[in-house]
Amino acid sequence: MVQWGGKVSAIAACSTCAVALLLGWRCRALGVALRRSHELRQAERQGRTEAEKRLRQLRTSFRGKDDGSVQGCAAQPGPSASEADDVFSSRPIGYMRTCFSRRSGTPRQPHLVPAAKGVLELKAKLPRDILSGLEDYSHCWIIYVFHENTNLGAEWGGKMKGKVQVPRLDGGKVGVLATRSPHRPNAIGLSSAKIESVSDKVLVVSGLDLVDGSPVLDVKPYIPFCDVINSATTPAWVGKDRAADLEPLHISKVVFTERASAKLRYCWENLAKSGHKAHKLRDLYKDYEDLVQLVDQVLGRDIRSVYQRTSEHKTGRDHVYHLHLLENVDVEYVHDKSEVEVIDAHLRISGKNSLAH
Repeated sequence: MVQWGGKVSAIAACSTCAVALLLGWRCRALGVALRRSHELRQAERQGRTEAEKRLRQLRTSFRGKDDGSVQGCAAQPGPSASEADDVFSSRPIGYMRTCFSRRSGTPRQPHLVPAAKGVLELKAKLPRDILSGLEDYSHCWIIYVFHENTNLGAEWGGKMKGKVQVPRLDGGKVGVLATRSPHRPNAIGLSSAKIESVSDKVLVVSGLDLVDGSPVLDVKPYIPFCDVINSATTPAWVGKDRAADLEPLHISKVVFTERASAKLRYCWENLAKSGHKAHKLRDLYKDYEDLVQLVDQVLGRDIRSVYQRTSEHKTGRDHVYHLHLLENVDVEYVHDKSEVEVIDAHLRISGKNSLAH
């Protein structure tokens, strides 16, 4: 019996050792698996982070060939990166529909034409309440793209000029970054505007200097206590109250002929029939008098280019200029020294001129 008891004890001891060894092996295996799992998660996280960094680089920084094609990713953006390699992309949040159908006639600064109105309709994918609270402000900043620039491909192509002609210097040149010229290294504009109404994702503003269809990148509230700088100074040529003899853009008065007044009334009464866009723009104004006020304010400053103002064959009354408003209204006017006379107006319907009689 003692012999059998010893054997049982030995077997039990061996079994205990075997179980202990098995448990130890399982613990070690679980530990290895746990560490492996942790390492895989770390590698996955690191890989995802690196992929996100790479994606950001690909989206914001490209090295372009001379022909404009993309050949690879540039260095990290920053002072060490080679010039002209960094590109930061932005998507419009919407497009501004304004009364100014063309660049010619669009004010050079905001608030010069208080009657100039526009509507910003935000993209459908943006949250519906994204403008909520903006109605509590009187004014806002609009950041947009000068999308109708004729030199959009030349800014970084070595053809960009450092100085531009300034209208209020009658052709004198100033460094482009000392002006608000649309022909800039980056064709981005900044304008303040008066808020007329805010409804869901629709913003109506006035005092605009944006051409119709301008892509809007951002809208920010105008905050007087930090946006107004009472001690700010400017060059003399930028001053608001320059003497008439020192102001190349001075217009003493704008007059309307009887024919022009009758034709403008016809344009107003039939504008809604000239197209969907014109119909929507018409809704921004109340009546015919609003249209006359808009024309008067736009032509209240000389909107001609330096070349047009100084060319001998374009300075007399025999040269007729055109102002295009509200998509389909074509206003004809002439200059007589410092006076402007509106002589006619036409309403374009389906690409053709419809003349009022």
